[in-house]
Amino acid sequence: MTSTSPRPRDRTGTTRGTATGRTRTPGGAREKRRAERRAGMGRAWLHSKKSLLLAWKAVRETVSPAGWLVIFLAVAGLSCGMTFGWAELIAAGAASSVLLLLSLPFLVGHKGYDVSLIVEKDRVTVGQDLPATVRVTNIRRSPALPGTIELPVGAGMVELPIPFLSSKAVTDRKIDISTSRRGIIDVGPPHVSTGDPLGLLRRERTWPDKHRVYIHPLTTVLPHSASGYVRDLEGSPSAKLINDDLAFHAIREYAVGDSRRQIHWKSTAKTGQLMVRQFEETRRSEMLVVLDVQEGGYQDNEEFELAVSVAASLGLRGLRDGRNLSIAMGQEAPPFASEEVRGLVHLSTLTPLSMLDGFSGVKCLQRVASFPYVVAQAAENADSVSIALLVVGSAVTTGEIRNAALSMPVGIPILTVICDLSAEPTVRRLGDLNVMTVGLLEDLRHLMSRGALE
Repeated sequence: MTSTSPRPRDRTGTTRGTATGRTRTPGGAREKRRAERRAGMGRAWLHSKKSLLLAWKAVRETVSPAGWLVIFLAVAGLSCGMTFGWAELIAAGAASSVLLLLSLPFLVGHKGYDVSLIVEKDRVTVGQDLPATVRVTNIRRSPALPGTIELPVGAGMVELPIPFLSSKAVTDRKIDISTSRRGIIDVGPPHVSTGDPLGLLRRERTWPDKHRVYIHPLTTVLPHSASGYVRDLEGSPSAKLINDDLAFHAIREYAVGDSRRQIHWKSTAKTGQLMVRQFEETRRSEMLVVLDVQEGGYQDNEEFELAVSVAASLGLRGLRDGRNLSIAMGQEAPPFASEEVRGLVHLSTLTPLSMLDGFSGVKCLQRVASFPYVVAQAAENADSVSIALLVVGSAVTTGEIRNAALSMPVGIPILTVICDLSAEPTVRRLGDLNVMTVGLLEDLRHLMSRGALE
């Protein structure tokens, strides 16, 4: 029987390590401390690198090209002047250094501004006034030096000077935004820049205030008969016969499944058999407006703007009459796309406001499908068109107008409005088509008031 001796213990009572046990050597602790030091140095380097990059970015954003030139003159002038003993270079370097030192105080307080942008209207008509106010408040306890507000307005930029502001002072800078052209413009966000009068050093800050303004086209109020058909609350009867509706069609014999509410008792008494009323299904009239947006269909931009105003006026009349309205136009395609794959753009007609917002962004396009092709696509997408209104420019030929009309369902009244700034207002027949020529927007209202389509 083999006896085992207990492990030796040291004076503290801890069992000493044996040849087969694991021990912690001093070398392993040193390696761990070195790894921790290397990791700490790596983190410190990354932090320093990040701080240096942020500082360099701040310097690049603060120093203008003129400022870099002055810094170069200061460093080169002082170093070269002292090295070679040239008094002129020393004077140039000293003067440049003084300019830099005098520019530094102008950077103080650039974060003391609170800027808000106030635009009174977000929807206007072409030519209406659109005032805006930029309010600047000095939120610091110390005065703020003068600066400049740069306000983006569409594709342009408006610069507004900020005067010297005492503590908690407020100043309003008012501007009038131009609305001479239809479109959608973004106003803001405002940028505030502070710096010295020479433009050596400059700091900027941007506020998030941004407003989108819709400049609607000019429109005119058209008479109720402008759509070319009688305004009927019952809708338009179709050829489909049903058992219950508003448009009465005829009386027939009772069949199993007919509602007893439709029994016509007088006819039943005369014939001795149950007779019921039969109706034609009525559908709500739908008005289709197609605007030609081909660049080659118009003589100039003013003629295209007249066409947009005509289409918008017709659309407003349809919505006010409670009609189902569809407004379509061609969609621009990439250069490699063929005519067959070019689609349509349908404007929102939920409300007059949403429709006019859509017309604000309509543009004359180069690569767009031909007008007859656009009309054919619009006719396919419309379920039950009761009248079609086609708006074109003076460069559209009579053949194109005829081809466009042939793509519409048979029996639908079609009105083509030709916009020609140099033409007299007239209405003529082109086969089965009504063709109206207008030179001004008011011509459309006058011709409609005369019952030109009836």
